[in-house]
Amino acid sequence: GRWYLHVLSVDNAGNMVETVSNAIEITQAEIADLDRSQGDIEVAFVDMNNQPIRGSNVPTPKLGEGMVPVKWNEQDSSWYVCKSTDNNWYSYTQQEKKWANVMLRDGLVVEGIANAEIASLAEMVGKKVTSVGSMFVYVPRYSYKILYKDTSGNTIGYSDSDGITDINGNIVTGTKKQGAIEVKGNLDGKQIEKYVLHPAFQKFETDELTVANGGWKEELSGIWVAKFEASRNNATASSVGSGNTIKIQPGVQSWRGITVSDIFTNCKNYNSVLNSHMMKNSEWGACAYLSKSIYGINGEIWINPNSSYVTGQAGNSVDASRTTTTNSYTTTNGQKASTTGNVYGIYDMSGGLYEYVASYADNGYDSLTNYGESLVNSSSGYLKQVYSKGKDFDKEETYQANKERYGDAVYETSTKIGISQYDNSWYGDTALFPYENSPFFNRGENYNSGSAAGVFAFSSGTGNASSGGGGFRPVLAP
Repeated sequence: GRWYLHVLSVDNAGNMVETVSNAIEITQAEIADLDRSQGDIEVAFVDMNNQPIRGSNVPTPKLGEGMVPVKWNEQDSSWYVCKSTDNNWYSYTQQEKKWANVMLRDGLVVEGIANAEIASLAEMVGKKVTSVGSMFVYVPRYSYKILYKDTSGNTIGYSDSDGITDINGNIVTGTKKQGAIEVKGNLDGKQIEKYVLHPAFQKFETDELTVANGGWKEELSGIWVAKFEASRNNATASSVGSGNTIKIQPGVQSWRGITVSDIFTNCKNYNSVLNSHMMKNSEWGACAYLSKSIYGINGEIWINPNSSYVTGQAGNSVDASRTTTTNSYTTTNGQKASTTGNVYGIYDMSGGLYEYVASYADNGYDSLTNYGESLVNSSSGYLKQVYSKGKDFDKEETYQANKERYGDAVYETSTKIGISQYDNSWYGDTALFPYENSPFFNRGENYNSGSAAGVFAFSSGTGNASSGGGGFRPVLAP
């Protein structure tokens, strides 16, 4: 702040002498950079007043029209319809890691129910699901703080509500978080301070900050994220299908060969009642950070190496090579490919298809309008996340020009972007910032990316309708 030196003294004649110095501006020291190659993520769930709460006290997820709560039965490896008030529906604790799951009624078949698309929830409760509807997983409102570590495991700095800092609070130049909300308080005897509300749940004060940080049009208690990569409604394990309606389902081929513009439009129109939209970088980051906390798998998510682009699959190791023989999402190995390490999490965030998100570098290149017109021209700033262009459109310059962004699993969880090698995100995941005629972000990498795939991977694309890439997933905000 602004400081003055105020001096009262007495001269030899006994007269009081008062002097006030000129103003001195005191600001936090800045440093050039900080090693961000590895670290831990601490998460504190928060209520709508941004007060920290226990995972066991996460409020009942908000349901919209047509959303059917389901829970997993270990004994017969099946989903069952349940009430939203069921104590076993969800549990966001370190021990259980049971994130809430729902199904929509598109194709939902329930044992003993003639037509699940029009049946009341009360009729279906306790009934076994024999054919799934589109599946979504709840990510509750939370705050976070990243603790950067050296190779010996010692904390060397943070990404908190101030910015990226060293352990003395000196901020890395250009990383101050604009519009960030600090979360602080006492939680189970631990003092929470300088945690930052994740921007995916925040309504920012200006449209500019909303677009920059991936905020929403109102404060959110949570978001519903597609459990698997999106597919066409009539897709199978052997065919991508021909239908033009989105369905979120396991064991079928992901929807590919579609432009970013069409992805954006299809996701927006998918279920307007539930505020469906194309996932943004901030929302991808919200899933990634929660997965890396004690409330998620808290480790590396296994790759989906299925070379036929089949959803909800895993290999036999964390970085398995491409194959057509994979493990379903409900198997022991299959569950290691989820954000929770069990059947309740989100899948296909490592491998499968790389996924386009509604986020891009605003660099003026033709691909923006050739392949992303509906996204780029959208007047709804909360539906997209836009990054600044760097000097001369250079990849490294653009990466550095956006280092104040947070919560998106980009700058906070990478050391640099690829020039000759691309494994500079956490767990050796790909780090390649959008540039020139590849202005769109894609996430997670492909089935054949090996160790370069992962939830912290980001790279760039033209946004065109490539037959071998360009998956996506919608998010709901009822």
